[in-house]
Amino acid sequence: FVDWETAGAGPAVVDLAALTSGLPEHHAGAAIAAYGAVDPVALDCARLHLSLRWLGWAAGWQPPPEHVRDWRREAFAVAGRLEESLG
Repeated sequence: FVDWETAGAGPAVVDLAALTSGLPEHHAGAAIAAYGAVDPVALDCARLHLSLRWLGWAAGWQPPPEHVRDWRREAFAVAGRLEESLG
């Protein structure tokens, strides 16, 4: 996958979080497993980062219907998992 929209240097785990966001669990799990050793806490941190980033995207922009996601709910779910794992 190549997404040139916001291309830049950064942690690969952010790309993995973006690529698996919104996928059914079995597809996301397969992609993550194929990627190799991934720290689940780092992946959740990347997911939280993306959720907050996409919540603040341009006010007038709307994603295509197939890409609509509840980023607020996603942010709270990931934050809850991080709180449990980092205790």
